[in-house]
Amino acid sequence: MLQLWVVVLLVAATGSYGSLCPPGPDDAAEWRLLATMPPGCNRSDCQFYLAIRTNDNDSSYLDFAMEANAMGWLAVGFAPHPSMPNADVFACVYIDNMTVEVLDTHNPPEKYTNVIDTINDLCVHTKGVNNSRVSCLFSRAIITDDIDGDKYLDEEYYMMFGAVDASFSNGSTSLSYHVAQNPYISTVPINPANSSGQVYSTFGITGCLTRVHGILMVAAWPMMAATSIFFAVWMRPALPASVGFLLHRSFAMGSMVIAIIGFVIIFIANMHQSTPGLIPLAGRPIAAAHLWIGIAVMFIHVFNPLLSIFRCPSKSPRRWIYSLVHGLIVGVGLFLLAMSNVAIGLYLYGEKISLLTNPSSLLSIFIAYAVFVILLNIALFVLFTLRAFRAGSEEAPVVAPLFFRYFISRFVKPTIKLQAPPISMVKKVSYVEMVNEGEDGGAKNTLGGHKETDFGGTSEARHRSGHKEGNKDGSGNKEQDGHEEGDKSGHEEGEKKSNYFTDSNLRTASLCIFLVAMVPLTTTIVFLVSI
Repeated sequence: MLQLWVVVLLVAATGSYGSLCPPGPDDAAEWRLLATMPPGCNRSDCQFYLAIRTNDNDSSYLDFAMEANAMGWLAVGFAPHPSMPNADVFACVYIDNMTVEVLDTHNPPEKYTNVIDTINDLCVHTKGVNNSRVSCLFSRAIITDDIDGDKYLDEEYYMMFGAVDASFSNGSTSLSYHVAQNPYISTVPINPANSSGQVYSTFGITGCLTRVHGILMVAAWPMMAATSIFFAVWMRPALPASVGFLLHRSFAMGSMVIAIIGFVIIFIANMHQSTPGLIPLAGRPIAAAHLWIGIAVMFIHVFNPLLSIFRCPSKSPRRWIYSLVHGLIVGVGLFLLAMSNVAIGLYLYGEKISLLTNPSSLLSIFIAYAVFVILLNIALFVLFTLRAFRAGSEEAPVVAPLFFRYFISRFVKPTIKLQAPPISMVKKVSYVEMVNEGEDGGAKNTLGGHKETDFGGTSEARHRSGHKEGNKDGSGNKEQDGHEEGDKSGHEEGEKKSNYFTDSNLRTASLCIFLVAMVPLTTTIVFLVSI
């Protein structure tokens, strides 16, 4: 703060304000060139207001009027290219105790760093703050002798303008860094000495590319990577093997390609900075964390698919090691790290870039989605783990969660099958009971018993002989055995099919729940980032 006061005193001492400066315009003066946000707003209602005119008393000077709702600084810059390096910048700076100063600054070529001019060429007429609205009125010669950073204002330049609140001001001897909508950039070059009308601006190439970066990363991780993992962990038992693997691989590769594009774009957007990233890293640990976590995530994201080259056959007893490393340790670990970095990026976006009334709503929606995904996966893990223990040793590896099939199958008890009694015993019992059930009760039971031992009987003998023949050739027993074995196998097969369809229905229902929540939430985030 002391350094800034020293600079202000030097500016006042060395400035050209005095006999060389013309009088400023009055309140009724008409302004030739306007740059406002939003465009066409009334002066008192504008978020940012800039007006330029030729001085009435000295046509070699231009008058500038600036005001904005920002308790930090507001500025206008002129540069040969639509970026801040090599720009001539005039700023109104709120210091403290309702004090405002007007500074003549510039950005050196190829740098975003702002430097206060050693020679002040600004003629300050009025400056102040009222109801948290900073304003200043000053003039500057169209052509100056200061070759350090001044531009001739009768040439065409891209005009950049914007304001930064106090929470973004670093209180040093230069203007603090700003991003995206600060500054807005004119769509075409402007001649400050001759142009007139409303200046229309764009978001700026850095801001546009930053938005594209955010949209691509949201598409790569909360959308495609999450879907890829969901198909791999939960849906493959319910789908043909080739279909489940194809869906998993397609979403995973799509996620990697989109993430690589987004990764390259943010470096292009910030290629003029000494340290690339969303914003300069000096004094911003969270920005440094976003940068280095992003680099680590991209390295692992490209490395993980390469692990599949070294995977062992699917029936190998050691295949579980590959599944554990590729799927759980690297895959899920990478996803959680990437989601954390997306959250950091949305926080930085909301803090510096977003035009939303409540930028924190962007991060809140993402956190709600992340919590939903975590809770859904925990619920599915508990559900299918319990089903695996109930399914028995044969079906447990199929039902259990993908990464834990090997471990769960080692703890599941083998399925115990009770052996059915011999079919002959069943037939003898049923035959005796059939004989004992007669209309005369005990009489027919006795008669039947006698007739079984009387070889002279006709019908009973034939019945007995037929029974013996049947027992001798075993055809009767074999036929009944076949029926009962068929019934038994059909019952077991039906039970397996019932379990299979129940398991598939649960997995399909969970996929629907996941998509119903994922699609609208992530689409909302993309929309809010893009506006």
